[in-house]
Amino acid sequence: MEQKANKAEVYQLLDSKVNTSDFMSELACKVDRDEHEKTRVHLEKNLETADTKIEYVLDEIRLFPKKKEVAELLHKKVDLAPLESALGIYGNQDALSKAIAKKADCNKLEEMERAMNKSQAQMDAMVNKTEKLSTQFIDLQDQMNVCLKDLSRTAQEMKDFQSSVRSSLSDHSEVTDECSRMCKKTQVELSSALEAYQTQLSSKIDQGLAAIQRNADRMVDDKLEDVQDKIRGFVRRDDIRDELSEKLSKEEYNEGMENFKLQWRRQHELLEHNISQIEEKMNSALSRDVLKQIQQHTSDVNNQIVSVKNELGRSHKKMREELDELRLERSDRSLSFGKVYAEMAEKANVADMSILLDGKVDVDAFNRAMIEVNSLIQEKASLQDVSSSWQDKYLMLSQPGGEVCSGRWIWKSLKTKASGVVPWNLQSSNSDPVHLVWEKDKTYILCVLPGLYCIELGFFSRKRPSARVHVNGEPAITIGSSPAHVTYHAGSRLLSSGRYTNSNLTGLTHVDFLVLPSKSRVSLSYQGDEDAEGFLTLKKL
Repeated sequence: MEQKANKAEVYQLLDSKVNTSDFMSELACKVDRDEHEKTRVHLEKNLETADTKIEYVLDEIRLFPKKKEVAELLHKKVDLAPLESALGIYGNQDALSKAIAKKADCNKLEEMERAMNKSQAQMDAMVNKTEKLSTQFIDLQDQMNVCLKDLSRTAQEMKDFQSSVRSSLSDHSEVTDECSRMCKKTQVELSSALEAYQTQLSSKIDQGLAAIQRNADRMVDDKLEDVQDKIRGFVRRDDIRDELSEKLSKEEYNEGMENFKLQWRRQHELLEHNISQIEEKMNSALSRDVLKQIQQHTSDVNNQIVSVKNELGRSHKKMREELDELRLERSDRSLSFGKVYAEMAEKANVADMSILLDGKVDVDAFNRAMIEVNSLIQEKASLQDVSSSWQDKYLMLSQPGGEVCSGRWIWKSLKTKASGVVPWNLQSSNSDPVHLVWEKDKTYILCVLPGLYCIELGFFSRKRPSARVHVNGEPAITIGSSPAHVTYHAGSRLLSSGRYTNSNLTGLTHVDFLVLPSKSRVSLSYQGDEDAEGFLTLKKL
């Protein structure tokens, strides 16, 4: 009965709840159909559980003698725990606010719809932009094709220019051959002219030498005549010798003639050398001019070829750069298209939003559900009835309310521990397992709360046994002699078939009271037949 709520607790619980108007105003635009259905089902289950518990409590109350009126009153009342759970479903202001906060309101749905429309507009804009980019890409492809055509045309022009250069080089080779033929012809003419000039010069030299020879002979003859005249004129030998010494001898004359010839030969060789130099200079001058012209023409042609190659290289490099830029732009567009497609895939379409909106409950359905809930609530006990019931229950059960801490344990193993201490194998009942602690097959029960306890014990065997109660290992009560007003038939046994076959009907039972300190260990020791069973009951008074 301590689990029942008094009037103050009920008022306190109801004050923390939300009223119907606030609840309706908050839930007018915030509700989920699935959660509402779950709430309704859970509420019905809690109400059924509450009815079951109320019936169970009423059944227990009916067991008490002279309390029929209380049982009739409590039959109409509701339990505190089911009421709290039932009211906790839709009454707690904080929990309700949190639950409502999790719902999407109309403004957020409108904002979501606007965002969807905006995203749809953005998607349309991106689609238009994609179409524009596709058009630009097609234009760029056309431009690339035009550039490729221009490049092929330029290559063809280069081939034509190379063929023209080759033809010009062939013409130039013909001119060079013509120049070489002219040079050879001029060289032949010069050589023939030089030979004629050399012949004429040698003839003239021979004529000059002959004339000189004649003049020398004439002079010699003249000198000889003069000498002879003088010899004739002078008789003296010494005078003749002196005069002859002053004249030239024949060896000196021959030597002079040899020197003169040598000089003329040197002059002739020098002249021939000069003529050869002149010829070489003429040949070299002519060949240099022709070679200069050929080299100049060749250098011009090479310069043109180099300039054309450079121009082609620049145009090729420019075309390659444009192609690289187009490839980069194409890859960037592909990446942007991929991002756009990914974003489009992440966005919710109209069908998804329609499905999400269909999953939500509308206001009319929620109002109908709330009407059903209110009708179910009206069928339950009112606040005044619950308050009066709890007050009556509190007044009725305030005196024995402290005796709800009780427990009963059974010994069925037929075997004791050392010194005959009884192990408790089963726990039959325990209304407060926190303060009456039991562990299976342990020899003691731990009483956490201090105070007055009622102890009931019993052992069933063929012969009357003896027992002793121990508190914290120390003996407290010894039970051995039979009372005078109790008669035990120790030999009677139950031999019929059924659940309790071959059990003893009588033995030793005892009821007593103990004042126990906190965390006391209560145990029993047994002395008697081996095939015995027993129980122990403790109640906190």
